[in-house]
Amino acid sequence: MIYAQESYDRTTQDDRDMLIRVGDLMWRARSVRAEKMKGRERTIFECHSICRALVLEIGNNAIHYVDGQLVGLEIGGDCSVKLHECTHTWLETKDGSIIDPYPVGIMAMSPLLITRGGIYGPFTTTRYRPNPGVTAEVSNRLTWRKARVLQGLFREGKLRVPG
Repeated sequence: MIYAQESYDRTTQDDRDMLIRVGDLMWRARSVRAEKMKGRERTIFECHSICRALVLEIGNNAIHYVDGQLVGLEIGGDCSVKLHECTHTWLETKDGSIIDPYPVGIMAMSPLLITRGGIYGPFTTTRYRPNPGVTAEVSNRLTWRKARVLQGLFREGKLRVPG
């Protein structure tokens, strides 16, 4: 309960509205993809193409993608600590919160909204580290082609009807 209030206090209504919009677009793409791709080889979308597709659809004045590393810790039985990182792309809102539509190592049913700062700050956004070198590595024709295919799926999907 405390975490929920802390998260709410550290995000804006625009952040929460953007989370819903991103989640709806992802739902639309999933439904169309499952329907249209039956029996065919499916295009594999990764975080890099997903975030670019969302920015193409929503517009980069409202949200932008960030390429970098996601950092995690491994604590051994002997209390040793190892730092791990993987290449990742996420979204950042105009108010500075992170929306992760394709979280690493999590089977999430919807995007995650990551808050900045607060008592949980060291466990949240500090794990997301921008790195322009990752952009140079992953921003290529294939990534952008996949992003445009996914944007098309967003547009073909039906708006989810609540209830």
